[in-house]
Amino acid sequence: MKEAALKKKFLILALALFWGSLPVFSRTGLGVQGGVGVGNLPFHGEAGITFKLSTVPVTFGLDYSFAKDFQGIGVTADWWVANPKLFGMFKFYYGPGFAFHFYNPGTQNPGIFVAARAVLGVNVFVSDVVEFYAQPAVEAGYGTYGGFVFKVPLDAGVRFWF
Repeated sequence: MKEAALKKKFLILALALFWGSLPVFSRTGLGVQGGVGVGNLPFHGEAGITFKLSTVPVTFGLDYSFAKDFQGIGVTADWWVANPKLFGMFKFYYGPGFAFHFYNPGTQNPGIFVAARAVLGVNVFVSDVVEFYAQPAVEAGYGTYGGFVFKVPLDAGVRFWF
């Protein structure tokens, strides 16, 4: 029993040191986003937070989806294949990703949705610390409550870099 508790404390400490050291090696972007989701799920609003390190080409998201008779929470991870200049201050990014959503938590009929994603977005840094972006993503996957699910989240947001 003591050994298991010690292993758990060691793992927590190791993870804390790892996550705490990441900003030393790269800039960190934290942001908020909002939008809508369309597809063969009910039309719904979305609100979320994003996290990105400048040295890692993956952007992580945590979102909340909501409609009259529908709600859910989810996580996404998108790998930016490239982020080339479009024109002026504007750049675009694209790449694959994945999504995992848990819908209708706390109701009689909860379900999960696991999907592959393709993201295409436009971003602009208006200063060294403020980035605005807009992106559609295409998600296709499987939901436990209805089989094949096709969803297109349309989101826009702002990230602050430090």
